[in-house]
Amino acid sequence: SPPSFPSPNFTFDPNSPEISAALAKIARTLGLPVTSDNSALLSVLSDIVHRRFSDSAIASAKSDATQGLSPQQFPVGFETGDPATDLGARVLRLLYTRDLRQLQTSINRIISDVQEHTADPKTDARLGRVGS
Repeated sequence: SPPSFPSPNFTFDPNSPEISAALAKIARTLGLPVTSDNSALLSVLSDIVHRRFSDSAIASAKSDATQGLSPQQFPVGFETGDPATDLGARVLRLLYTRDLRQLQTSINRIISDVQEHTADPKTDARLGRVGS
């Protein structure tokens, strides 16, 4: 029979470099802030796993997947008279919208990065203005 996990000889050091690197990679993948407190990060990751993979979450995801979305639910903005062409136009419009959303997200990220380096939070109340 296969060995049970964890084995009696299993040791776990949450602050080891290997564990820290693995936790940081998981956190970045999930879009979480990377912290040096591995215990807190493990707690957050545990909560996420329990929430997303609970029986009710899995049942809900299966239910949502079976309902799905139909391309006909999205307006194309015009009609050609050919259902296949209209469907293709809907799909292209959805892809274009997705690309625009990704572009906007990138632009917002760049603006935020620039503002971090150029913002001047000093306030001089005598002058009635913000900045130096």
